Amino acid sequence: LRCKGVDHHICTVRIIHKDGSEKVLEYHTDLEFLADLLLEKELATGYTSEEYGFTIESVDGVTADWQKDSAYWALYEGEEYATTSAAGIVLTDGGVYKLVYETF
Repeated sequence: LRCKGVDHHICTVRIIHKDGSEKVLEYHTDLEFLADLLLEKELATGYTSEEYGFTIESVDGVTADWQKDSAYWALYEGEEYATTSAAGIVLTDGGVYKLVYETF
């Protein structure tokens, strides 16, 4: 989905891998939701459910396997743990979105 009447804005996606290495990517976009950006840029794959929205399974080619080692891709808006899926996070100009490989 594209933001109607909104010029391109700049947002940052930070990816923190299992080994702690970090990749920082900056995008100029007019997309409205984070999930759309992640899919368009082929940064993440996953699936959508009515209960949880877009569930991220892999980021930057790395799959987090909950069944194997209780791993998942945690999603943050700035430094705050996201309270919705990537499909519900509206991109903002200057927004920073972090995907972190975490284990429970």
